[in-house]
Amino acid sequence: MPFNIVETVDGRGHKELLAVPETWIQGTSKGINYLMWPNVRRADSLNALLLDDSSMPSNSWERIMCKIKRTGLETIAQANRIIQDMCLQHAFKPDNRFQQMLVEEQPKEESNEAIECLNEDNSIEFEEEEYLEKDETSSEVDQLKLHDSEPANLSTNDRLDRLENTLFIVLSKLNILADKTVITTPELSPSIDERLEKLERAMSTVLAKLDILLDKTVIPVSMRRKRNDIGFQVASSIEELSILESNLAQPDYFNEVSSWLEHNIWEITPENRMIEILDLIFSKKILTLCSWTGIGKGKEKVPMMTHKNILELFRLHGSTEEAVVTDKVLARFFMKKLKNATKRAYSKGLRKSTQHKFESV
Repeated sequence: MPFNIVETVDGRGHKELLAVPETWIQGTSKGINYLMWPNVRRADSLNALLLDDSSMPSNSWERIMCKIKRTGLETIAQANRIIQDMCLQHAFKPDNRFQQMLVEEQPKEESNEAIECLNEDNSIEFEEEEYLEKDETSSEVDQLKLHDSEPANLSTNDRLDRLENTLFIVLSKLNILADKTVITTPELSPSIDERLEKLERAMSTVLAKLDILLDKTVIPVSMRRKRNDIGFQVASSIEELSILESNLAQPDYFNEVSSWLEHNIWEITPENRMIEILDLIFSKKILTLCSWTGIGKGKEKVPMMTHKNILELFRLHGSTEEAVVTDKVLARFFMKKLKNATKRAYSKGLRKSTQHKFESV
């Protein structure tokens, strides 16, 4: 399987080089290339995908705009060596400015991991090209205008591509202007502040339009489940809930369901990940028959707190590298969700449930 070297830009406008399988790169009719990056948390899982000749992107993978730098490389180790050479050619020091993305490189052995070329502040600047000319005037910033109406012949995907490209440019310009403010004289600060405000307003509009389009195109969790051959069925009754709890007591079955969930969860925050697990393994009807303690208004309900194996699934897959789901977090989550289970049962399901946070003004 041939490998390619691609260049991506993160949210701060910093460039990075990645060695990836050729099949992970997709192009559009307009010549824009995208890197499909797997949503896996473990380094060994990512390594396995990189070395799997049959690994193909799925709909759950992250879509990142990229530029293709090298193609047709035979091994990922060869691609990684070329990345190091590219960095050295642009005046990087090899002692502390290279960081591997997956696992530690063993001396005198070929490495199987993708790597980043980083400088001391974790940014990538192996090329001098920028998205803004240094003498750009405010009139050029004014040229970045968003139109309320799009051409009628554009598909939804094309419109999303156009908005993503605009957002990409906006973020790059904001990063460059923010860097310039560090060395700008006080006399020029008002002008730069005004330009930053214009770009921030433009970016807010882009994000709002993207949200509107995504709301119209989002696929409910129940419609985007990956098929499985492990005999797993969504729990729709009290009997099926008991069977699921009993089956999960078997380590092999627990691992199979756990692996299936790993490839079906898209979210990155603990609460949103647990919400997604709710929709993947339970029907909305069964949740109306449950409560955390088993106490309900006027009638007895199924106590979710006694289903230890099911709760372990939520604890395992709800936890992230930044946050661990504790017993207290798990109890608070189920108390809230089961309390509102009846309302969720009547929702149409056109937009997946997520945690909502509001910043104070």
